[in-house]
Amino acid sequence: MQKLRCWGCCLVIAGVILIVTACFTPKVMDKVITSQAQKSAQLTEANEPIWDGIPGKYDIEIAWNHYLYNCTNFEDVVFKDAAPEFMEFGPYIYREYDTYDNLTWDSVHNWKKGDDEKAVNASFNQFTKFQSDEVGNIDDKMYFTNQAAFGVWYQLNSAPKWRTYITLLYSIVLDGLGRQVADTGVFEAMSTSEFKTW
Repeated sequence: MQKLRCWGCCLVIAGVILIVTACFTPKVMDKVITSQAQKSAQLTEANEPIWDGIPGKYDIEIAWNHYLYNCTNFEDVVFKDAAPEFMEFGPYIYREYDTYDNLTWDSVHNWKKGDDEKAVNASFNQFTKFQSDEVGNIDDKMYFTNQAAFGVWYQLNSAPKWRTYITLLYSIVLDGLGRQVADTGVFEAMSTSEFKTW
């Protein structure tokens, strides 16, 4: 009987400890995580090697894949009303490099809190460098298209006249040509010596 009481007391004590631990652990862990996040997010002299550039201490790579589209029949499009045909080149891969120069550590007065806080001033430099081209060559000669100009040219040469006139009317009424005329008139009026704002 006494053994059962001992086991019962041990289980009750263990249960109380587990309940108390379960109640306070989330709050403690939340404070620890918040504190660590703030420390790692703050720009300080101690963690400067982590954030002072890309690729930086951990060789972080940020790369852009660029694809270019060569119009293979641009003469036929211009002179024979053909639809444009394209050949894809790429990816041409460019890698980003960032650096912070002229780092100066100072303090700035926080008017909301009423005290001074640490601050850093720096010159931020960013550039990309051609790294590789998996398909094709970066020196390939290509013909690029102005899609708006090609669209207008194609429509003028192939679409029925009535459709062209409706498109022009739509542009004038809804797409801004009328507004541009009005804006130009207002600007000219404002630039004259008689125009006054009072």
